[in-house]
Amino acid sequence: MLPLTDTPIANLPEDEIHPSIANGGGVYFAGYSYAPSIIERNVYIVLSSDGITWVPFVHIEGDDISDYPAFDHWAGGRFCGTFVGTEALQYLLDAHDVTDPEVPIDLIYWDWSDDGWSDFREFDIACHNSQNEWEYGVMSTVATTDYGDWDVVDGPHMFFRSPDEEGTGYISWEVIPGCAHSAASIDKMKDFSYIVYDNYDGVSWDILVWKRDFSDPLEGESEIMEIESDYWAQYPTVAAENDVVIVIAESDEHLNKDLVCYYSNDGGTNFETSYVTDTPEDETSPDLLMVGGNKASVIFVKNGDLYISTTEDGGA
Repeated sequence: MLPLTDTPIANLPEDEIHPSIANGGGVYFAGYSYAPSIIERNVYIVLSSDGITWVPFVHIEGDDISDYPAFDHWAGGRFCGTFVGTEALQYLLDAHDVTDPEVPIDLIYWDWSDDGWSDFREFDIACHNSQNEWEYGVMSTVATTDYGDWDVVDGPHMFFRSPDEEGTGYISWEVIPGCAHSAASIDKMKDFSYIVYDNYDGVSWDILVWKRDFSDPLEGESEIMEIESDYWAQYPTVAAENDVVIVIAESDEHLNKDLVCYYSNDGGTNFETSYVTDTPEDETSPDLLMVGGNKASVIFVKNGDLYISTTEDGGA
């Protein structure tokens, strides 16, 4: 594993934190939280055609905090994103065509607080263009609700647009308390979304994998699979392609922080386990991406630096 080189996309005297990046259509779509103080957060987005030279695109400012941006490529010049605000709001940033400066950028939101939701955690987003134009993909978060008979504290949540009616958004959740973090991916060849969560069962932190039919999220297949362990598995990331599903998380099985890999070649029906890292030093904060076939890459932090590790056999 070799250290990555660095190319700054922002170099302001104030703090820039919580970066996110997406790539597609010959464009890099990157953003971060501009943080001039501990009570100020604004999302700034920049573009690049070569990954080296960056130009400002848009920034989100207002009275509320906007933080922890997440982006993904939909198709062509379209990118979608989300971020965390100060209320129980689900934001959708829709840049319909970043290659055309005349095309407007939409920022819409759904306010779920009136229905009893609160404490939305960092969102993740996965995009796919296989359905209607208004269906951006899926979002994930961990949240709390006292809605009806299905109240839950720190439960797994999923968001998507209506497959039948433009302008309508859905929130879906399971009554499984004790989650902390989430990550989202869509298997674009099979039209299934996979969202992962770390979940504390009172003894250890396990991984939940929520698989859902993206072609018909309301009536199609939906199930949550649990990857149990006798150690703490946290901060998961996920990628999926053609029924190959890879989940990587921090593990304390070997006393310090290593990266454990759960991999499946049958759409998540069965998972096996391998280790990305197993060293005396801590490896943390994984982020995973499929790069074609059974190939995937994960970046992570070690000794304050970024590293990358790759697999060519679906995680095995």
